Amino acid sequence: MRSLCALLLVSLSLSCSSKGDPGPQGPTGPQGPAGPRGADGAQGPAGAPGASGGGPRKTWVDADGGAVPEVYDVGGDGYVRWFTGGFAWQLDPETGSVSPLSTGEATLLFDGPNCTGASYVSPVLPLEVIELPDGGAIARPIGLASREVAISSRWYSGEGGACSSTGGFMMRVVPVGSFLAAGPAPHFARPTPLHLEVR
Repeated sequence: MRSLCALLLVSLSLSCSSKGDPGPQGPTGPQGPAGPRGADGAQGPAGAPGASGGGPRKTWVDADGGAVPEVYDVGGDGYVRWFTGGFAWQLDPETGSVSPLSTGEATLLFDGPNCTGASYVSPVLPLEVIELPDGGAIARPIGLASREVAISSRWYSGEGGACSSTGGFMMRVVPVGSFLAAGPAPHFARPTPLHLEVR
């Protein structure tokens, strides 16, 4: 009997120390709280260049079909502007004739009586060439601001060169003394007439 008890004890101890198969997985627990924000990552590589802007646009074209990108339209007077040599000249698209703006009807404004004192002109776009009453061609430099001035007299070449009183009214003007000399009108060598196309 002693041997039976010993055998029973050994068998019990073996069965208690051996492991069984794992049981099924338990259900997923609830989500824990969010952790702190991590450090910023390194900057990524530069993106590919975007497509060029555009699509079709109005382009001035010469009589042979060549684009003339240095010609632009400022509207309504039948002339266009030709940007060449650092200045914008008036261009007749029919004939190719080049001239300053306001040819033949130049007006100078003065802050003194009888066309004396400082001389001014109405604001024009920077680099657009205008004609002085003496026939000289000048252009407003970039950055030259207009200002309000009491205009007392004016000289208008369209009236035979007469000076007239204006009564001292306030007007936004640009001082002529700060303008750039533009020189003689250049020659436009492209075949005319010019026309607009959408390209």
